[in-house]
Amino acid sequence: METAPDAVVWAMAAHHGPLSLGLKSLSVEAAKAIAQRQDETTLGVQELSDSAANALAKAIGSIALGSLATVSPAGLAALK
Repeated sequence: METAPDAVVWAMAAHHGPLSLGLKSLSVEAAKAIAQRQDETTLGVQELSDSAANALAKAIGSIALGSLATVSPAGLAALK
């Protein structure tokens, strides 16, 4: 898993249809782009900041989270 540049994640988020991403980390701006998707997204992130978790919590479409190696209790609460 790598950290993808925001521009790459934005381009993927603009894709229509199901999307599956595995990343080392996710920036807040990239999380906001993913949250705007109307299609199903499967997301595996090793490190998720509280701000990125809050952005994902506002998702329009369905986001299935895979493994999360590092997420704070506050970030986890935002995702519930």
